[in-house]
Amino acid sequence: TKLDLILCQIGDSELKSLLINTTITELDLSENEFGEEGIELFRMNRSILTLRLAQNLIGDNGARLLAQNTTITELDISENLIGDQGAAYLLTNKTIVSLYLDSNQIGSYRRTAE
Repeated sequence: TKLDLILCQIGDSELKSLLINTTITELDLSENEFGEEGIELFRMNRSILTLRLAQNLIGDNGARLLAQNTTITELDISENLIGDQGAAYLLTNKTIVSLYLDSNQIGSYRRTAE
């Protein structure tokens, strides 16, 4: 099941309610208003395979939390103030096969095929 909630002013409390649903496999929450508390909820989610979070304020710690998810295979976190440390965290995740990091603050980290 696919759900697009772009620009819907989704905050941490709305995100908690949304992630109770285990039938959503593709979720687009680009340009919303949740912070690290919301990102923490994705760490343990086991139903979402494709997650788009472009233009939120995720940062390096949010990238660290997302890197701990073992279900997401496609992740778009473009334009999220992620730096070299956040990119390094994401490179440790072995389940993400498509990773979009454009317009972040990353220097020399690039994901390569293994």
